[in-house]
Amino acid sequence: MSRGRGGGRGSGPSQRTWGDHSLNQQIRQSESVEQLKDLITARRETFTQIHTSTAFHTLARLSKRSYGQRNKENISDTCELLKQKARQQHKQFGPQAIANTLWALATIGDKADAALMTALSRKAVTSADKFNPQEIANTLWALARMGHEGDVVLLETLARRAVDIIHTFNPQAIANTLWALATMGVKPERAVLEAISMQAVLTADDFIPQAIANTLWAMATMGVKADTALVEAMKRSAVNSAQEFNPQAIAITLWALATMAAE
Repeated sequence: MSRGRGGGRGSGPSQRTWGDHSLNQQIRQSESVEQLKDLITARRETFTQIHTSTAFHTLARLSKRSYGQRNKENISDTCELLKQKARQQHKQFGPQAIANTLWALATIGDKADAALMTALSRKAVTSADKFNPQEIANTLWALARMGHEGDVVLLETLARRAVDIIHTFNPQAIANTLWALATMGVKPERAVLEAISMQAVLTADDFIPQAIANTLWAMATMGVKADTALVEAMKRSAVNSAQEFNPQAIAITLWALATMAAE
């Protein structure tokens, strides 16, 4: 490959790659929403879809410790800048960018406009075969948190992908996936529920109290019977980690068990 004149002083692929990495690092290292907003404003014309995704994730993280009216306005303004970039770049988004963007919007409490949600949903469907467990769980969790009623095609496509790679799901991904589906009023097809349940049984010893509570709540909300192998595995795990349960997890777990017993 020719380097061109000047001994490679032009903007070749390696230089662009380094520039992309450097900007991504600057985004991650932002210490306040205002600092992130200034960086986006100054550099947004050079933002790739990776930078946009990273900035969304960073904004969500910073928003958790930002208070006051000025910070709320900065969060809103910064989010709008990033949504504009996402509308322009959604066709280049991969699973991580889709999941990060939706997770960030849900965490911030911003309900994305219909056009952006439709664009991201369609892209998720066409790239579903590349989603990993965390990206599936985060996408579904975000849709549920934003009160999204659920694009049937998207939910069915992600559910099928989950079955294909269910052996790689960890307890948190299992719990978040089930919680999200139940929150959206979705009861998966029997084959999907059986696959998720089997993986949950196999990894039950690694479930933390919140994951146990969320899983049981989801099963109760979906109308699952109390005598399933999954419920029994969650009950055993709950007994083994009972001292780590907080009051909320205890209340959710007891409600779920009582609800399923009454079915």
